[in-house]
Amino acid sequence: MLQHVHLVRHGHVENPQDVIYGNLPGFPLSEKGRAQATRMAAFLVKKTGGRAGLFSSPLLRARNTAEIARDAFKTSSEQSYELVIDERFTEGRTWREGLPRSFAPLRYARRALDADARKANEKARDIAVRMRAGVLHAVHSTPPEVHTVIMSHRFSIWMARAAFEHGLGGPAERIAVRAFPWLHARSDVELASVTTLILDGDRMRRIEYAEPAGDERLF
Repeated sequence: MLQHVHLVRHGHVENPQDVIYGNLPGFPLSEKGRAQATRMAAFLVKKTGGRAGLFSSPLLRARNTAEIARDAFKTSSEQSYELVIDERFTEGRTWREGLPRSFAPLRYARRALDADARKANEKARDIAVRMRAGVLHAVHSTPPEVHTVIMSHRFSIWMARAAFEHGLGGPAERIAVRAFPWLHARSDVELASVTTLILDGDRMRRIEYAEPAGDERLF
């Protein structure tokens, strides 16, 4: 039986200082983000028939998005929905966390020269491997006839695509993908978007993509 896994990017974030927030604590959804998540949740309820296993990154913006989706599923079916938090779905760690999005040469140079900060940087392949493992665990934890919904982050979703679309982290991993995984996964992952992996066991059959307005494109 084919399994549907919906990788959802969180909505717009409250970030008044306009910093790279990465894995920093805090940073909830903004009012705009909550509206985006509400539209996304309505789309998912319809897409899944109102039945789904719900999983989330531990970061606040993803949890906020997941809670809005959980409430929408509860309203649609009046069933109890458990939200499972899994560290594997978190954002990739980067030495740039806390730095301004607008380029600040001196601050960036100091951080880049900090050996301890660079050690905190998570390799793209490592993100792909943990995302692949997390997705398969979530699928195996969900009844076969029920869709799996995972709230995550842009780069992590890119790497999940690389893992399943190009075998990254799997037994048939290709050297070119292992060396430059981000070159093989660049795709739309807009705020509150839904990237759907249709899996046959641990192999991907196709990918679907939808944005909050509900427009879908098949890849």
